[in-house]
Amino acid sequence: MLQPKERYIEKILNMFNLHVAKSKNTFLESRLKRIKKQSPKTNEDQNDIEKVLYVLAVGNLIYTMICTKLDIAHAIEVVNSYMTHSKRMH
Repeated sequence: MLQPKERYIEKILNMFNLHVAKSKNTFLESRLKRIKKQSPKTNEDQNDIEKVLYVLAVGNLIYTMICTKLDIAHAIEVVNSYMTHSKRMH
């Protein structure tokens, strides 16, 4: 039986049709930096990004991080930095 956190993450994966994606354990480089030239240049670009489901997925993961163990905090912080200054390539 899945623990509540795992069930919630499964729910997020299903919500964004990622349940069929192949999962893989990866290490996140601690010195990973966002590249500023990847940030949106115009308000129109920023508005486009805000409509992307990526923003919703990251928000759900942040909720998971806050309400459960903080073992995914660094990874979510990095993903959130891309969300905040993302372009269509993300």
